[in-house]
Amino acid sequence: MSQSQLNQSLGAIVVIGTLILSGSFGFPAHSQSLDRQATCAAQAKRAFQEHSTLGMIGRSHYNAKINRCLILTDNTYYDGKYLSNHVNLWDALELRNYASWLSQTETPEYLVEVVTCELTRNFKDKKNCTNREEFDAFIAEYMEE
Repeated sequence: MSQSQLNQSLGAIVVIGTLILSGSFGFPAHSQSLDRQATCAAQAKRAFQEHSTLGMIGRSHYNAKINRCLILTDNTYYDGKYLSNHVNLWDALELRNYASWLSQTETPEYLVEVVTCELTRNFKDKKNCTNREEFDAFIAEYMEE
């Protein structure tokens, strides 16, 4: 290989490497991900303000894999007899529920009773769960992507 051909080959490698690093080959730019996260946070805040109840806390998460803005809400309250815990994972735009947990602890015995544990991947794939570990594992799949 001549010196001229070697210089052309090295030049082409540098150009291709620069294009790959700059994202010109179709790789999503990091700023796009940050923009989607910021948009999700604002969207989730609006949905949370419209649909939350007193004492409810929540956090948003943009899941790039399913291209959804999700909200995980948690509300614990006491009605004089039961200490109830209600947790939901839902879509901030469509308000579709992915998972719902409701447990009641009867005082003073402190026996936890699972009232509702429902997991919904899609409208055809809906199932009940039996414990908090199963519920937490399901929502972790959505909140960690």
